[in-house]
Amino acid sequence: MYPPVRRYIVISIVLLVCAVIFGVHHARTSSTQPPRRSLVLTRGADHTSAQPSGAGSAAQVMVVDVAGAVRQPGVYELAPGARVVDAIRRAGGLRRDADTASVNRAARIVDGQQVIVAARPDVAAPASGGHPAAGLVSINAADAQAFDTLQGIGPVTAQHIVDDRQQHGPFATIDDLDRVPGVGAATIEAIRSQVTL
Repeated sequence: MYPPVRRYIVISIVLLVCAVIFGVHHARTSSTQPPRRSLVLTRGADHTSAQPSGAGSAAQVMVVDVAGAVRQPGVYELAPGARVVDAIRRAGGLRRDADTASVNRAARIVDGQQVIVAARPDVAAPASGGHPAAGLVSINAADAQAFDTLQGIGPVTAQHIVDDRQQHGPFATIDDLDRVPGVGAATIEAIRSQVTL
């Protein structure tokens, strides 16, 4: 048996050695482990902020195909919540021969939708009701052969009139023929008494 003083010294040394061994072991273990990341949640934060920056952008645009009796048929991008009337407006608006009863302009647009505005077949008929006066050529309904019968209009210009009407819509007045290549003011005056809308 050790004397009391020596016993306390031995116990102290043993405890000190154990403390040193524990400290060294703890230091080695903590240095090999990856640092812990703290997660901080902000109350009321927008949960969409964690999404990639482009994740929600595609949902902000709808693509619609507008065809038929509109001034500029084509494919257009619209914002969510847009209606058919917005698609028609993007396509330049309705042509003069558009049949507004053929499409619901208040309907909501869905992505990938096609909006078709039908044309009224009787748009070229005069309001007095009937058909164009006998012998007159309707510039909004005649074919190239009919135009070729007019004074000063040859087959090439006749086809230009038909092509222009198909691309840009019907003529609002006879003077609108001036927009057709090969048709000038002199030609319009020469055929004015032979044509009608």
